[in-house]
Amino acid sequence: MIVDDKNAKLIADYSASEFSDWFQIGFAFYYKEKNNIKAFYPLRSYIGIADDIITDLGNIYDSLSPESKIKYKKGLIMAFDDLDSIKENLQIVKDMMYLSGKINAKGIVDSVIKKVGNGYFVAGKKEEQDDDNNNLFAIAFDVVKHLSHSGGEPLRELIASKYFRFQYAPKAFIALCHAEPKSYPEHLRLLRKSFAELHSDYSIQEDAYITANRFIDCVNLKVIADNICKLKINERPDEEPKDNWLLDALFIGDYAPLILQYTEYGDGYCSIARKDSLFVSFQIKNQKNDDEFNEYIYNVIIKNIRRNDKVGIDDGVDKILMSDEKREGQCIRVAS
Repeated sequence: MIVDDKNAKLIADYSASEFSDWFQIGFAFYYKEKNNIKAFYPLRSYIGIADDIITDLGNIYDSLSPESKIKYKKGLIMAFDDLDSIKENLQIVKDMMYLSGKINAKGIVDSVIKKVGNGYFVAGKKEEQDDDNNNLFAIAFDVVKHLSHSGGEPLRELIASKYFRFQYAPKAFIALCHAEPKSYPEHLRLLRKSFAELHSDYSIQEDAYITANRFIDCVNLKVIADNICKLKINERPDEEPKDNWLLDALFIGDYAPLILQYTEYGDGYCSIARKDSLFVSFQIKNQKNDDEFNEYIYNVIIKNIRRNDKVGIDDGVDKILMSDEKREGQCIRVAS
């Protein structure tokens, strides 16, 4: 509910410093005693109307004049900077980050990187630290992705933190892809060791499919096709981290969102398309001289054939097969 003009005027003349105090005192009393009149006084009656406090505080922001909105944002950032690293402030830190995203307080990005990247909670049991930081890092990636106009650099600062854990890799990868979609091979390279550790410790097939589907939501098919050969792909069983897991999740299995297609026109080429839109496809660039990628394509096709005896969804869709005599990267198409 938007605050009426009469009540909005009660805080309209607050300075940034006064808004900072208002946030700190308001959150402290709100979580200590939710009905306490001191929680966001004198607008306490507007807190608790929506399902969450972030919406309520966002509505208060929307009621302010442009000049007051600027001070409101600055006050929020100042309050965030002043929060002590104690367990009791965990929910307040989360709420302030969420609120900064809601009201587009771009100035908080550096503070988020500094506070979260430096490990907000450094005391207590290790499992508590991991759980708390995991949650905070997840929120931080979303906030920085939404607010930063510096591309992926602020996100890379978070990834470079000594408190970054391999469990954060999927969230970090998608955030980077939102910021710099054409550079997704570089993002995978940056996070390759984290993904390798994640995949070695857990049964991550389902999580990999989730990441793959989120990936195609933020990187369009043409960009994927133009850059896919830059990934580190091989089928040899070595211990060196590689990017096969993403392509497996994109192309293999019922939950894979994409399909590989072969066209015989000219010298022939492979393209990719969504399973739900097979007639909109994009040619894979620089595939011709990439033996490792061609070997991977062969194995993907064979795996799909063995699973379902065809790689196609609707009537009239061609099967994609590979002839043994053209093993080295040459696909052929066999009509259904």
